[in-house]
Amino acid sequence: MFRVLRLCGARPNEAFALRRNDDMGAVLRIDESNDRGKFANTKNKKTRYAPIPASLRIELNEWLSARSDSPDTLFFTGPRGGMISHDGWGRERAYG
Repeated sequence: MFRVLRLCGARPNEAFALRRNDDMGAVLRIDESNDRGKFANTKNKKTRYAPIPASLRIELNEWLSARSDSPDTLFFTGPRGGMISHDGWGRERAYG
């Protein structure tokens, strides 16, 4: 997750809301954010397309291969499988 934040410029709440259908091959579509466990608009209410460096592409392919093929599958989940809490960063406050 931290490499997605760093290399793609996603804000934490945007990374928490990334779904499989946001992976567009060479770019990540960043069009949603997490607002207390629910999908919401991004901070500026705009969709961005962030290039995925080759090294991160390899890691994402491996990471996503272990997840469901459903387009709505979250990239990153909390301990119980739901969306990561914006204030908990994966601790027990995670939604779901």
